[in-house]
Amino acid sequence: MDIGMFTVNNSGFCVGLDPSTELLRSWGLDEDVRGLEAFGEIVITALQLAPAPVKLQAAFYEQHGARGIAELQRIIRNLSQSGCPVILDAKRGDIASTAAAYARAWMGMDSTSPVHGITVVPWLGLDALAPFFELARGDHAVVFVVVRSSNPDGAPLQLARQGGGESNAEWLCDAIAQINRDGLCAGAVLGATQRKELAPLLDRLNGAPALTPGVGAQGTRMDELAQSVGHHYSSLIVPMSRHWMMHGPDPKNLAQATLDFQRQDAALRSYQS
Repeated sequence: MDIGMFTVNNSGFCVGLDPSTELLRSWGLDEDVRGLEAFGEIVITALQLAPAPVKLQAAFYEQHGARGIAELQRIIRNLSQSGCPVILDAKRGDIASTAAAYARAWMGMDSTSPVHGITVVPWLGLDALAPFFELARGDHAVVFVVVRSSNPDGAPLQLARQGGGESNAEWLCDAIAQINRDGLCAGAVLGATQRKELAPLLDRLNGAPALTPGVGAQGTRMDELAQSVGHHYSSLIVPMSRHWMMHGPDPKNLAQATLDFQRQDAALRSYQS
């Protein structure tokens, strides 16, 4: 299984959009919703010139209230229309009707701004995420379950051993592969900074797509990641946020950076295949 809809120019390189107040300031933009909207215009222009999958960090929009959420919806619609698959990095997770409401907000026919993927947290149980998986399967989207995060503080919980001896991360990968038996709807978030752990976890995913944050500013290079996972590299979506945004705010520079990273990623995929 490859990453299908998240491939542009034979590449799984993914633009990460994290419009923090620090980023807005570095681009010379207002540190408020007006700056957020100006950021959106720059990004939309850049990705019309060079489309790529996009990972949008919801928190940096939600902190601006209703206008921030409206801008999030606007940029999702514009990017989707420009041929950019959109993953919403929202890390939602709840139970029953609440989980269903979170899912309907961003997936399916009831959503005003449907995305191609969304991140979720599994610690209320995978059964609690069933509404996400059901909507994703019907909408040809992917739910990315946080399995092994890039931050060191995640290790005690994610690597804790269950009664059968497998770690929580290993158990989650097995469960994701099982969920996909009736059609792809689930993937994993695996921090690229955990390079030594990735190949065995990817084995357990059985080809399900994996979103691998941590390339660029967090210290991992694309070639290091590819070397760590070998043939599994074809199933990775490789987001880059701060290292991509440092090429702004000129849209042409951002577009050129996108093309450069896509070429690097595509070459690694060809070599590892």
